[in-house]
Amino acid sequence: MRNVWIGTLVAVLLAAGCATTPEKLRAHQTRQLIVVVPGSYQQVYRHLLGQARTCSWYDSGVTAFGGSTARVENALFPDLNCAEIALTWHGTAGTDTPFLLDIEPAGAGQTRVTAYFGYSGLYRGKVRKWLAELAGR
Repeated sequence: MRNVWIGTLVAVLLAAGCATTPEKLRAHQTRQLIVVVPGSYQQVYRHLLGQARTCSWYDSGVTAFGGSTARVENALFPDLNCAEIALTWHGTAGTDTPFLLDIEPAGAGQTRVTAYFGYSGLYRGKVRKWLAELAGR
């Protein structure tokens, strides 16, 4: 029983040490993808937010210790002409942000989406698919 508790404690501490915040994601430019898609930033924001909210985050094979909960957090800043969408995991080890999307105008009828990814590559495929769908319309 003692080994189980030690193993759980080590896993929680490792997860807490690897926790990613939006600020940390933006600082690691090597783990980002920039795509310019057609449409206003509000249209793109609404589309991506809908995708994120309807996605089942539990089908990615992630095992979360302590009953972590996935939340889609979003903000629209009309006065700054930008928006952001993030997936966050909230649990006993703290909060982790595996991806963040910054959305802003990129010219007439165009929007730039900058996708930042955490250490895990589990979400890259889903986000890339959403962006490819937007770019193809």
